[in-house]
Amino acid sequence: MPNIKWPPIIERAREIVLSYDVAVTLRQLHYRLVSEPALGYVNNLNCYKRLSSLTAEGRRLGTFPQLSDLSRSITEEIGFANTGDALDYLSRIYRRYRTEGQEIIPVLLVEKATLIPQFRAWFAEPYGIIVAALRGYSSESYERDIMDRLSNGGRYRALYVGDLDPSGAAREGGIEANAMRYLDHCFADWKRVTVRYEHLAQYGLPEGEAKTSDARYASFVAEYGRAFQTEVEALDPNDLRALVQAAIDTDWDKSAYEVSLRWEEEDKEWLKGVAEEE
Repeated sequence: MPNIKWPPIIERAREIVLSYDVAVTLRQLHYRLVSEPALGYVNNLNCYKRLSSLTAEGRRLGTFPQLSDLSRSITEEIGFANTGDALDYLSRIYRRYRTEGQEIIPVLLVEKATLIPQFRAWFAEPYGIIVAALRGYSSESYERDIMDRLSNGGRYRALYVGDLDPSGAAREGGIEANAMRYLDHCFADWKRVTVRYEHLAQYGLPEGEAKTSDARYASFVAEYGRAFQTEVEALDPNDLRALVQAAIDTDWDKSAYEVSLRWEEEDKEWLKGVAEEE
């Protein structure tokens, strides 16, 4: 990588991370940089490793903002000093089902777990809707878990977010097609939110080379006329959020949502009163 100028790349990387209002993964940062060809950053393993090394060094020195690492976690059980302490905690975390009263409930299905932190903050937490990461080709047990969560008689609409490439979007054998095959009966409707073909020109998204060895290569070419791969992470976070928000708003009953929030606050006040009596 002798011709790559890393100082301006790292400075741009810093700006990208700070443009998010939630944690960003290294993979997301990588594809955002790939989407800006003027930087000279290349979509290959060497660039990815060098970016990882330089940003890690900057984070340790305090010169680069923190990134999210979804591959590691710390587990600690919640404990309380007494029942009053527990009730106070409950009053702070209490939430009603914020989808109550919705005629059609959106469910976000995403191809990759890297999108979960953003989607949890943007959509799951405020609206109480389900966000499920398929992580490629989902297992039978995971499909069963999703179906069990959707078995309460509600009407659901699948909003799918995934890459536009042979493995993800091929009509025959792609990740989305596979999910639709086993989960479509759970939903009243299914919509691919992004990446869609028209988004390539609309948002100036980069097109990488697709693997000719991919078993879904021919199916993808038959549908799109050529082979390429475009990652969700290449979208500006503001554009990604706006696309998903617009899809949610299509069926979302704002009046029912506001009623649910009001009842939630009333319930929390009652719980606080009980905690104070302990």
